[in-house]
Amino acid sequence: MKVTLITMILLALATPAFAQGNRDTLEKQLAAKEKMEKTQFVLRELAQFEYKAKMDVPVSDSLFVSSGKMIDAMYNSAMRAGKVAIKSGQMTKVSQVELLDFAVLVSFADGSCTVIGTPSGTLDTKIAPAADLLVVAKESIAAYFETVKK
Repeated sequence: MKVTLITMILLALATPAFAQGNRDTLEKQLAAKEKMEKTQFVLRELAQFEYKAKMDVPVSDSLFVSSGKMIDAMYNSAMRAGKVAIKSGQMTKVSQVELLDFAVLVSFADGSCTVIGTPSGTLDTKIAPAADLLVVAKESIAAYFETVKK
């Protein structure tokens, strides 16, 4: 009788803690799903176009763009390395989009050239609407490429 009573009390105490763990897991899964949907939306919109390089675009995983303007120091540093991923005038397509915490990453040329865009203000990709993320991505791309309809 005492064992049954103790077991019932322990179960009553453990159930809310167990449910809380499931809730945290569910919230993480929902956040991951929302991030994936936003990423797919941005990629789908960008994939409707081809992009023509305005200048030689170097092989780099860190070509930063802020408010639609390229960060010259990062570009010059990547160009000094000597490898060009996309020559001026060459056409390319977006190969990948990734949402970072406060930026949008867009890859071209099968990932050998990556543009990382941030807006002038604060951007939290977890709460920003997909349309705002698309605007940041388009502004970032425009620093290096002209948009060409397929």
